[in-house]
Amino acid sequence: ALQSLKELGVIMQKNLRFPLAAYKNQISGTVLVRFIVDETGKPYDYQVKKGIGYGCDEEALRVIKMATESVQW
Repeated sequence: ALQSLKELGVIMQKNLRFPLAAYKNQISGTVLVRFIVDETGKPYDYQVKKGIGYGCDEEALRVIKMATESVQW
């Protein structure tokens, strides 16, 4: 599982695109995304639990969905 988390971090770093609206408004912070992994290792039920807006929440969801589907849980 630790290897999966490392892979997840690498994939997210390579694919994250900082939203223009956030950049223009000097927004930074952490978006907290929750998801569940079922018995077969398939992630589902993605939710932003704490967002910061300006397109960051949507970008966090996009990247985490893409990344979690790329690693074996």
